[in-house]
Amino acid sequence: MFEELIQPAKIYTGWDESKIPIKNIKRVEDFFGKKTTEKLIELKNEFFEYKVFKRQYEKENKKVDWNLMKKNVTSAFLVKYPQCCQELIEIFWWTYSFFVWKEGQIY
Repeated sequence: MFEELIQPAKIYTGWDESKIPIKNIKRVEDFFGKKTTEKLIELKNEFFEYKVFKRQYEKENKKVDWNLMKKNVTSAFLVKYPQCCQELIEIFWWTYSFFVWKEGQIY
């Protein structure tokens, strides 16, 4: 089930095409249909549920530990989706970490 979402996730996020993540919903719908697009967005939103606050590290003058953040976020996601493939997790992490870096936090 998860492997079939790898290519849609790559298109949705711009993986291998863009230096920064994008939201290419229309293109995914055109290639894979509405049902696949909805499932992909649902999974991505579940991944984004774990809250990371980069600003807290900065306030405390601590170095941001991206490896620890990644471990915590992916572990929380894998509790809900233990069968999820690593490649899909990497795509979601790439997108997630960009917004943490850029915005300072995930809401």
